[in-house]
Amino acid sequence: VEYKTWWVADLKDLPAAFEGTRCDSLSRQSLEALQQIYGYMTFNNNKYGILTNWKRAWFLRRAETSGRKTLEYYLFKLGGPISMLKAWVGMVLLAEDDWFYASPNPDSASPSQTFGTSTAALTEQKKAIHKAKRYPYHMPPIDGKYQCLALDFRLCIFDLSSARRGAKGCVVNGRLLQSSTEEDDLHVIYKVVDILRYHDVADMLEGEACAYAALQDLQGQVIPTLYGFYEVWGILRLLALEPIGNAIPQDEQIDQTLRMKMKAALQHIHNAGFVHGDIARRNFCRTERGEVFLVDLERCRYAKNLSELDDEMNEVDGL
Repeated sequence: VEYKTWWVADLKDLPAAFEGTRCDSLSRQSLEALQQIYGYMTFNNNKYGILTNWKRAWFLRRAETSGRKTLEYYLFKLGGPISMLKAWVGMVLLAEDDWFYASPNPDSASPSQTFGTSTAALTEQKKAIHKAKRYPYHMPPIDGKYQCLALDFRLCIFDLSSARRGAKGCVVNGRLLQSSTEEDDLHVIYKVVDILRYHDVADMLEGEACAYAALQDLQGQVIPTLYGFYEVWGILRLLALEPIGNAIPQDEQIDQTLRMKMKAALQHIHNAGFVHGDIARRNFCRTERGEVFLVDLERCRYAKNLSELDDEMNEVDGL
């Protein structure tokens, strides 16, 4: 369910806005809202979606059959706010009775989440992988920054059951396709931000990519290896990072050996002239071999002075 304020997107006549017969600012913004929810529906493999501004609600259905239109719709004018329960019940009733109208979109069915198994599909997959792997999923920084490359969403495999949600983003386990066989896939941790909703957090993610660039020599030693900085469909921006174990639990007693490893990892960052900026147990991860890594570099920056480095090191003693 996607909500827009009525003064930003009036949602009066989406077919006319799509066909270009309504070109005022509210119609253009309504069309942008439609394109946004279509992207979410396709990316998340949702068949149904609702676009509403509390005055009107467009019930949408993605059509996957060859020769059918991409989006079918039903417009419902509201006498008051639509609750999540009303939206769900309404969608069920519309789906059961097939009350959807054909979309004006002349295109064929929307893309699948996978490439498929045909010869043509495997060829397309190889091309997408080759395009993404300009620097074999381990891109070097250019002029001190990682380029944000466009990534075919079918190369991203997300394990949604592992998603750990934050206020404006999430961290999720997954894979990056490297070939047609799953055994060759690259296992990664995705740090994901919805850039259409949270522009400020997208900027923070770019800042974190810059921190990884500045600390490139420490990747794989005390911070994760950055495999790529990507954008998907202009909707999601993500970092693909090396998995480096689990965070140190809140209820675990930190012994002297572990604390020394935590300080040693932080010292590498300090030696490079940086402070981590967010000393917490959740940001110290431990591998099965007992190695300690620091994660979440979104607040990492150059240290202002030596006392700042000392103060941050002392914070480890308080964990």
